[in-house]
Amino acid sequence: MNQYSSRFPRAILQGCVAHQPLSRTERLLAWVMSHTPSSLRLMPLRRKILAKLHHAAFESRPDVWEFYLDYTGQLPIRALGRHARLLHHVDLREQLPMITQPILLVRGEQDVVIRTRSTETLLHGLPNVGCVSMDEAGHIPSLSHPEELTTIIRRFLTPPKSECESQAGECTGEKYNLCESSSQAEQD
Repeated sequence: MNQYSSRFPRAILQGCVAHQPLSRTERLLAWVMSHTPSSLRLMPLRRKILAKLHHAAFESRPDVWEFYLDYTGQLPIRALGRHARLLHHVDLREQLPMITQPILLVRGEQDVVIRTRSTETLLHGLPNVGCVSMDEAGHIPSLSHPEELTTIIRRFLTPPKSECESQAGECTGEKYNLCESSSQAEQD
């Protein structure tokens, strides 16, 4: 983003990390998965694990929950393992201060995938950042809470005219408190 800042005048990041080292056990599991040729559908206990981690965010949308289970079941286990192994080696923390565009972090309050310290790293590393925490959402608010996420995105990308500099036509964007809840954002 810092290299092509004119192409990205502002950005919204959801489920994002700057640095996520894996534990020894996670690295071993990622290695095994990266060498497993089948899809996640065949993974033992997959449905139970996903239900424990993500089902609460989908309680009001059982049809979307079934879609999510079917869709994620198509993913090759090998791809997930390779992604995890790659994630272990990425460290973008030094580049964060160079990203000067307004950034909005969107996180689900029930997200068990992205660690709180990952969000805190982005909040402290990015110079022009705000954060909205969606109360009942998990890791995939685009599926579990699409209307609420759309409202948050629209408010950030198209701020009210009063927040725009009339002569330059440049908008500073909506101001968010650090990880305010989405219900607080809707009341503003």
